[in-house]
Amino acid sequence: MLHVTPGRLDFTAGLDLLEEELRFLLGSSVLQPPKPMRGSAWINEFGRISAETSGQPGKVTLWGYQREPADVMCGNGHDQVTVMKGTRVGYSNLVKQCIAFNLVHEATSVFVVQPTDREAENFWRQELAPMFRDIKELAALRRRPVRGEPADTISDIMLSNHGMLYLRGADSDANLRGKAARRRYGDEFDAPGWRPKAKGDGNKLDLMRARGEGFADGCDVVGSTPLDIDSSNVYAEWLRSDQRHLNFTCPCCGKFQRLVWGGRKEGRGIWYDLVPGTQRVARVYYKCEHSGCEIDESKKFEMVEGGVWVPDRPDVERHAGYHMWQGMSYHPKASWTRIVQRWLDAQGDAAKLKVFWNNTLGLPWTPIEGKTVSASSLVERCEPYPAACPDDVVVITLGADTQKGSEDQSLVGAMKERVEIAVWGWGRGKECWLLGYWVLDQHEPWSDECAAQVDAILKRPFAKRNGAEMFVQAAAFDIQGGFGDAVKNFCANRPRRNLWPVQGANIPKGLRRGFIWPKAASKAAKAARTQWFRLDTGLAKDQLEVTMKRGGRGPGTVHFPSWCATTDFFEGLTAEHKVFIKANSGWHWDHKNKKANSGEEWDCWVYALSALEGLQVSDRKWTNLNVAADKAGVAPYVPPHDPETGEILEEPLVTVHEVGPDRSAQSEEHLDVVQIDVARTVAAAERAVAVAAPKASPPEIAPPPTAALPKRKVKQPIRRAGGGLLRSAW
Repeated sequence: MLHVTPGRLDFTAGLDLLEEELRFLLGSSVLQPPKPMRGSAWINEFGRISAETSGQPGKVTLWGYQREPADVMCGNGHDQVTVMKGTRVGYSNLVKQCIAFNLVHEATSVFVVQPTDREAENFWRQELAPMFRDIKELAALRRRPVRGEPADTISDIMLSNHGMLYLRGADSDANLRGKAARRRYGDEFDAPGWRPKAKGDGNKLDLMRARGEGFADGCDVVGSTPLDIDSSNVYAEWLRSDQRHLNFTCPCCGKFQRLVWGGRKEGRGIWYDLVPGTQRVARVYYKCEHSGCEIDESKKFEMVEGGVWVPDRPDVERHAGYHMWQGMSYHPKASWTRIVQRWLDAQGDAAKLKVFWNNTLGLPWTPIEGKTVSASSLVERCEPYPAACPDDVVVITLGADTQKGSEDQSLVGAMKERVEIAVWGWGRGKECWLLGYWVLDQHEPWSDECAAQVDAILKRPFAKRNGAEMFVQAAAFDIQGGFGDAVKNFCANRPRRNLWPVQGANIPKGLRRGFIWPKAASKAAKAARTQWFRLDTGLAKDQLEVTMKRGGRGPGTVHFPSWCATTDFFEGLTAEHKVFIKANSGWHWDHKNKKANSGEEWDCWVYALSALEGLQVSDRKWTNLNVAADKAGVAPYVPPHDPETGEILEEPLVTVHEVGPDRSAQSEEHLDVVQIDVARTVAAAERAVAVAAPKASPPEIAPPPTAALPKRKVKQPIRRAGGGLLRSAW
């Protein structure tokens, strides 16, 4: 009420009322700034897991090893957080909850980058949209745009508290420009979309960092499961971080130590006992590195909840790095027992070991560390076959390469036009055997006479010791070399025989497709006679490189018959190596010296593997070689192993099937051809003649005088110790 007295106005009552209202408003949550909260505390109180993304929806409870990373990602003390992780560690959900904290509690701008635009869209639809619905504090901030305000899209979302969410794909440099954000998240950081383009704007992470240059307290978070060590983005960033590992206190002796995979060779980590006579796990426990305590998995929760992240490089400031692996996860499928069983199942299979290393241990894969492949080392691994086709072969494929030959055929050592063919047998886990190698240079490539020779190889039987005959089931023929149309016609004239024209694509490592055989032919079905298939030969060569580095028997190993026991054949098999080409952003396979050795042996093996991949895609009978082996009655190979732990013991590089003479396919052939394109140098010819010494029945053919030779490859016959020729022209 306003009191009026002569000469002045009295506002006392009104001021008292205003003061009372202001006190009320200031004491309410409407005008109060949010109380400071750590990210982990906010997530545990307000975070929600949606039914679409988990089998256990509802309130979030962060696991012990997730709390510190949540606080660091949501805090202001670091410029970058790098998480190198395995699967099933809850990282994706952790990132989503941190995004919710940034938008609701901090009311700030958030920039989320997935590898591609499609993946960014899927991330919104499958992950973020359900979270926006289920976290009521976040749902309350969704606005209805008024006149003049932009409408929300999947890629740009504005909240009523002025928080902003941007979703982009890293595959386009333009996506990483034009938007400023205080919090920036880079997901699936090892995916191809994050690779810089040859003519792009540069490093994608640097482009993302630039979006936050205007914020003094901004932070970049990148995380991924690492892939190959020589191309892993997340591993490279983790090495630059302070490299934190989870440490725990032993519940038995109280000693502090790092949680590791370990094994019996290390004397710490996860150990196990097997059911006698099997490869099944009977008991799993953790071996304390200090006192040898055997910690049961029932103590895992206690160990992890009391765990502490300890940096290996405390001198690194403002860049936190976390290594999360399944051994610390509470996920039902990440139990120690399951981890050990996956480890045992992966023994001898390089592909499975890589998955175990990446997904379970959260570490980058280094194929067969410390081993190199040379021609001389492969010679030592030749072995006599018990028959033309070893007992464990399940299916046979063929690879063929066509070469034009030397332009001037009058030169000594000039190479003829030719078709080179390799026949390979495949067993469980892609264990492989070279069954034969032919050089067809008597006729013009893919003439009627040459085609008849190729047909004869395709139709010839390869017999096992029990008399069972096996035949080539699929073949891949290179269409390069100037005879592409002839190769296509050859395959088209022989329908329903799995004969495929192919061409390799040298895709850099890190950008490869993930599968050797393409999803579709290069041409439409109506033009069937001109169909051909573009292969990811780089991926095939990666696989065969690992195969060559493995010795002994079992999945993922290779065997060579005694007849090719000269370095010349293996010089061709090792004619290429991986080189890093900066302009193409990755590792490529390239010739060591193409003029000295063009490596047809290597190419033919690549095509034979590709034919196997095509066969597995087109015929379900061969999709799983282990199942095919069971149906064919081929028993699995049981490698030497520790009867208690199941760990594979060291094997010799060569495992001889049978003591005795070599009975492989070409060791049985007696050919009349004298001139053969085998020798790559005069020195190779001299070595081969010396090996052949007393038992060689055909007449000796001395190499021509070295003084008369130009600096080119020399064609001279190479003879086996048991007589005959190393490789047949026909």
